[in-house]
Amino acid sequence: MELTLDLHSHSGYSGGVGQIDLSDMIHAMELKGLDIFGTGDAFHPAWGKFLKTNLKEIHEGLFSYQNLSDSKLFMLQSEIIVSFPMGKNKRKSFHLLILLPDFHSIDQIVKLFEKWEVKNTIGRPFLVCDSLVQLAERLAALKEINPMIEIIPAHVMTPQGVFGSVSPVDSLEEAFGSFSKEIKIIETGLSADPEILEMIPELKDKTFISNSDCHSSDLRRIGREYTKVRVKDKSYSSIIHALRNDEVVYTGEFSVSEGRFFLTGHRKGKKGHEESGIYFTPDKTPEDKKCPDCGKPLTIGVLERAYELAVRQGGKPKLPKTTRRQFITMVPLIELIAVSMKKTHTSKPVQALYHKIVSNSPETEFWFMDEKTMGGFLTELSFEESMIEDILSVKKGNFSYFPFGYDGEYGKLVIGEKIDLNLFSSEGRI
Repeated sequence: MELTLDLHSHSGYSGGVGQIDLSDMIHAMELKGLDIFGTGDAFHPAWGKFLKTNLKEIHEGLFSYQNLSDSKLFMLQSEIIVSFPMGKNKRKSFHLLILLPDFHSIDQIVKLFEKWEVKNTIGRPFLVCDSLVQLAERLAALKEINPMIEIIPAHVMTPQGVFGSVSPVDSLEEAFGSFSKEIKIIETGLSADPEILEMIPELKDKTFISNSDCHSSDLRRIGREYTKVRVKDKSYSSIIHALRNDEVVYTGEFSVSEGRFFLTGHRKGKKGHEESGIYFTPDKTPEDKKCPDCGKPLTIGVLERAYELAVRQGGKPKLPKTTRRQFITMVPLIELIAVSMKKTHTSKPVQALYHKIVSNSPETEFWFMDEKTMGGFLTELSFEESMIEDILSVKKGNFSYFPFGYDGEYGKLVIGEKIDLNLFSSEGRI
């Protein structure tokens, strides 16, 4: 059987997140076509207590919320931040996704956090280590609690990811030490996809998974990335086995150029950038990587970091023509409809057309239709020709984002124009 997974989210206890209602999440899962969703923030005392009180295990390691659905289920999950010293006055910090088989494992990990004096007052516990050796030992200690606990580098290329531009490292071993051999799975993140990650030689044998990292049930956010896996049965252990052994059928990917850290630059609104932001493709970035407008270090984008890592690991700084891994690139359907109609995604006409589609085909299944089937499907639903053309343009890949995402700003969707990232060279002010 196949399951559609979105295993990275956050509760209302993470910064920048409002109140989370799991019943709203279940409704969004139905519209999106998701089977299993990550709970987010399972180590947080209040959220963990809520989960323990309201979730019921109906398959091994998979939980129903208040018996509202036996098909839309939750997996226990959290993100943590780890940190260790690099040199005299510098530390490396990055985010990890933790998948958890049961509440007992959570309780045991929380005890370790207390022993290690880990800050656990927000959604992401902050594990500060005295050395790389200690970091490796502590991650190994988490795995010793239960071998089915899975530790995954989160949004691996963003500034907060293990290969991000903040205190950069050039290999997994530099960031994980002896624990690097335990890293089997990599989360792509919104600003990277299999094409970008396959440039990096060290990652060629890893499983790539994609998740939304959503902070709400907003239909532009939940399921914007997902992973389809082939499993023996509906259980936590079957899912983990599938991920460890790269039984991924395909991933659904956010367009990398929309991602908030795709290109290098400084966004408008930063000090020294009151009037405009500035961005660079890798070939245009100043050699000293400092902003020509404000003089401060630029926020290095995912594409540039991937090029750097490709070269340092003996690869080529060029996107491959084909990839070993199957994936589709999507635009959140409600966002696409809104752009086509020139309305907000919350407007009634946009909502009506979105629900007209997903009431007949969940969004993940809709994007997996071939072009002929999709066109016929939309015609049967009496969509206007211009809307059908815009949706099919995205299906064909005939779209882009301009300006691209950079320094925390999402890219802006442009339908009907495709940009070859291998050929694109630009710098500009926005």
